[in-house]
Amino acid sequence: MSTTTDVVRHVPSPTPSPQELETMERVASQLAASGMFKDVRQAAQAFAKIALGRGLGLDPASSMTAIHIVEGKPELSANLQAAMLRQFRGPDGERYDYRVVAIGPDGCSLVFTRRWPDGTVEEIGASSFTREDAQRAGLANRGPWKTYPANMMFARAISNGVAWYAPEVTYGMRVYSDGEIDPGREFSPPDVSSETVPDAPRVERATRDEYKYISDARKALGFEDDRLYGSLLDKADLPEGDTIRERLRHATREQVAEVRRLLDEVAARDAAADAPPADVDSTAVEEPPAAGPAPDGEQQAMDVPPVAAANVGAGEPSR
Repeated sequence: MSTTTDVVRHVPSPTPSPQELETMERVASQLAASGMFKDVRQAAQAFAKIALGRGLGLDPASSMTAIHIVEGKPELSANLQAAMLRQFRGPDGERYDYRVVAIGPDGCSLVFTRRWPDGTVEEIGASSFTREDAQRAGLANRGPWKTYPANMMFARAISNGVAWYAPEVTYGMRVYSDGEIDPGREFSPPDVSSETVPDAPRVERATRDEYKYISDARKALGFEDDRLYGSLLDKADLPEGDTIRERLRHATREQVAEVRRLLDEVAARDAAADAPPADVDSTAVEEPPAAGPAPDGEQQAMDVPPVAAANVGAGEPSR
């Protein structure tokens, strides 16, 4: 069976930092010097594989073993492409899958589906590769096409299906199956002993509702300035990107949850700043101070209605 379950995908930022570049160069030099990869003789060749794999979300070891650069184009094993398809989760929570309709020495036919978080599953297309296709391409009697025709039919069908129906799985990069660019190159055919390919470990993405929550919270807080909002995403350790949407799309579910926590924290601070002091009751009416004992004359004046009091103070009019 395929060993693609050992592949761990990472979410790449568009441009590696200087520190990451230095690490990539050091790892490339060590891997090239190991002599374990017959198609890599120089550190620069190893670096190219690692850089290309990084763009596909693969770690250096997976990049060295699963990627072959032929005429400047990447060839990736069919089993790994199938695993990447199944482990991908889009920004709206969508997931991809495929179903084997037919497979054998005369051809392979696959149906590709997309599943939404609410459980809705839709067929998005089919991909097939037949013996006639192989003959037209001059492949039918060459190398593994002659020895393992069913395996090679599967490889072409899965490669085309990923490119046609789910290009975001490879971040828009056209990836070819082993032998697709150079059929004469020696390579191992894909494993199709089962109609399913094991999933690679999944990078969990946020759900549609979680994305909507932080979008609404951003609007409520007035974070219209991308620089201000970007600083908050930096604090949540989101990957770099050209746009806010791109950064959120490449973020893990844990990172999106941290953005939500930070937004809630800002909202709580704003609410506390707008609230009255805790020891003051804004609805209370201030009572006048209690009056103490008053002299008899003052007390009498207070007990007499105002008009009468005025007459008392004025005395009898003179005659």
